[in-house]
This record gives sequence, C-alpha cells and structure tokens, in this order.
Amino acid sequence: MNESEEYFQNLNDDMLVVNKRHSPVRISPQKARAQRDAWTCFRDRTRTQNENLQTTRRESKWNKQRGGYLEMNRFIDQNMQQEYEKQLELASEEYVLDPADLEAVQEEDSQEVPLEFG
Repeated sequence: MNESEEYFQNLNDDMLVVNKRHSPVRISPQKARAQRDAWTCFRDRTRTQNENLQTTRRESKWNKQRGGYLEMNRFIDQNMQQEYEKQLELASEEYVLDPADLEAVQEEDSQEVPLEFG
C-alpha cells in the first residue's frame, strides 16, 4: 500500500471510530469518501480564492507605492487621444476636395437649385 492509500484507509478507520463513539449510526465508506472529497474540494477552492485575493492585494499595494495606476491611466489616456486624433485625420481626409473639384461641385449645386429660388 502506498502512502496515500494508507492515509485514506486511516482516515476511513478514524471516521468509523468517531461515528461509533458519538452515534449508533455507522457511516458507509462511500459516504465518508464523498464527505472527505467534498471537504477536500472546498479546502482547495477556498485556498485558491485566498491566494488570488492575496495576490491582488499585493499587486495593488505595489502599484500604489509606485503610482502605477495613475501612470498606467495616463499612458492609456494618451494612447486613446492619439488614436482618436488619428481617426479624425483619416475621417477628414475623406472630405478633402481639390479646388478644381470644388468648382465642379459648386456648379452642380447651382444647377440643382430650382428656378423659383434662383
């Protein structure tokens, strides 16, 4: 028997002893195993949650000490501003007309005006 099997067998035996001592109802090995697995899962889940929480707190403390959030936000804002200006330039280039085209457009517009208003 390897170590883990021996450990779980001892755990099962302990469960039986505890149940005999405290109640006349004997818990089945399957139920004991399910209960143990549920506790193991719960312990692992809470452990990872706590580790994640600790990591988050540690990172936020580091960022606060070096002013990381402010710097990062400033950097992001500058990038967004540059992208916005670039989009405006690209959009304005679509509407740029040459002077020759402008005269042609003005002639077309003047021809479209009804005679009543002209």
